[in-house]
Amino acid sequence: MFGTGLLLRVAREIDKAARAQLEQDRDELMRQLRALHRAIERNELSEEEFEAREEQLLDRLEQIRVQLQS
Repeated sequence: MFGTGLLLRVAREIDKAARAQLEQDRDELMRQLRALHRAIERNELSEEEFEAREEQLLDRLEQIRVQLQS
């Protein structure tokens, strides 16, 4: 019913949209990481809280990096 060309175009568009979303997610995580660093510099959170939140953000950034490379 559908030609191979159409399916490939749809697949490419889906991939393009998924990558754009990952890039947006990466940018948001980077903003959160910068805000987290500002908060620790202002003594607005403990070192333990900073490290836990930073680890979560960095783990998610690494997941995104791997996904974008595939």
